[in-house]
Amino acid sequence: MLLNWLTPEHARASADLVRAGAAAAKRPAPKIFAYVRLAIGEAGRAKLAEEGDRYGAIPAYAANFERMGVKPVETAIAVPDPASVPAALALARRGRRGGPARHHREGHGRGEPGPAPRREALT
Repeated sequence: MLLNWLTPEHARASADLVRAGAAAAKRPAPKIFAYVRLAIGEAGRAKLAEEGDRYGAIPAYAANFERMGVKPVETAIAVPDPASVPAALALARRGRRGGPARHHREGHGRGEPGPAPRREALT
């Protein structure tokens, strides 16, 4: 199962619901992954905002963002440079939202490409 456009808190809660449903159905729980959008630099942040606006215009996604009480970009991570990625991911793993605004203000926004995405199971 792939979760996306969720805050860390909602990703964990969703994973718990999936596991509980599997247990109730006496089925093995599926592997659960979270697709976390990561933007690096000013250009990345702008692209993230554009993508968030596009998804936020889709009624099902808009309803989900409203239920969570966040804007689409608040489900993603935005950092000023590649060196900031590990700390931002560590915050997300601990269930804290650093959020694009917080991380973005910390640096210079050079728009450098970041490391290849990593897949991490929530199970």
